[in-house]
Amino acid sequence: MKNKSVLITGGMGFIGPTLINKLKDNNKVVVVDRLDYGLPPLIEDSINTDFEFIEADLSEIGPIHQRIDGGEFDVIIHMASISLIPICENQPDFAFKSNTISPLNIFKRIHNKAIFLNFSTSAVYSPANNNHNEDDHYDPIDIYGWTKKHTEDLAKFYAKKSDFPVINIRLANAAGYGETNLKLFGEILSQVTKGEKDIYLGNLTPKRDYVHIDDIAWAVENLIDSNYVKPGHFESFNIGTGHEPISVLEVFNLVNAAYGNKFTLIQDEKRKRAADQERELLAINISKLKSVLPNYKPMQIHDWIEDIALEPGLRIGDSFIEDIYFKG
Repeated sequence: MKNKSVLITGGMGFIGPTLINKLKDNNKVVVVDRLDYGLPPLIEDSINTDFEFIEADLSEIGPIHQRIDGGEFDVIIHMASISLIPICENQPDFAFKSNTISPLNIFKRIHNKAIFLNFSTSAVYSPANNNHNEDDHYDPIDIYGWTKKHTEDLAKFYAKKSDFPVINIRLANAAGYGETNLKLFGEILSQVTKGEKDIYLGNLTPKRDYVHIDDIAWAVENLIDSNYVKPGHFESFNIGTGHEPISVLEVFNLVNAAYGNKFTLIQDEKRKRAADQERELLAINISKLKSVLPNYKPMQIHDWIEDIALEPGLRIGDSFIEDIYFKG
């Protein structure tokens, strides 16, 4: 992608820095974020030199909304959301404000056929024992999934109403350097980096597809460049690996192997989540994505797990979100 005016919302989170680095050299990039996790070291030195940064909460109307209304941006990549399940469950009003109201404030201001790429989730699908296709029935089982489903519905409505294209990506579980949340990798590696020898986890059997953030960024840029989605249309694409999903226990074993098997796994009943028991398998079919992007060749977990295990670059603990998680 070249010579585009690009707005990235939530770009200071987990996946954002990788995407910014991919786009900033050939495009005019503006990033807006309320800094739930602080500034990412990966791109801190290039803020307001290689791209423009605005600290703002998109659920509150501000100057950035006027710029959207004025048609400044050719592409809007919407990543801003709260994805940590316990926070969404315990504070659903905060989750909907962050995940649904924020994009709604953008949708109603797009008038120039700007491409809108929405980061959704495979968690919108109903639990099943097979890999999900994009046209499968979706009926989320948690608040996070519902915030994303409602956002998809609004995106579809406004795409038709205001005649702009929406590329809706339903992500598998993202993994890579700079994790911001206490999801599986964040949970394991935060205990590891604290020097713990006993690693406490909840459900061990759920299987997921883990896709590296480098592959996500590649797919995002190339989907935008494909011009596959036309103004007024909404198209969903699953982004995962297509490889065999692996269990929580298998992930722990891979991390443990990277450290010479020096950790002991302890299953903690208090850490078990009902949603994981209801959804033992969450995997997606990427055939549609591959039909549009035949050069998409995602890595397998064995290609990157050791690097991430030994140098995770975690951004967990000293943040607004963690204050809510631990104290709220």
